[in-house]
Amino acid sequence: PNSTSIDFRSAGYSGTIPTEFGLLTEVTGLNLGSNKLTGTLPTEIGQMTNLQTGCSQSQTQTNDYAFLMWNSLTGSIPTELGN
Repeated sequence: PNSTSIDFRSAGYSGTIPTEFGLLTEVTGLNLGSNKLTGTLPTEIGQMTNLQTGCSQSQTQTNDYAFLMWNSLTGSIPTELGN
């Protein structure tokens, strides 16, 4: 299967994560790590059901994961994410 990843790691982004990310339902990898993102994860992120919330060595090589570390996000991860 095809893998589609978005890598915005260390891009200097700040503010909140746009709700429109939830429209990217075919994305398998999302790296927003090491930015200045704040606020909670929008519930719409839960619509990105192809993402994985865990990150194994094989997933980092294929970018099939959600990486949100090293930001100032608060709240919980939507339960739908990665299901």
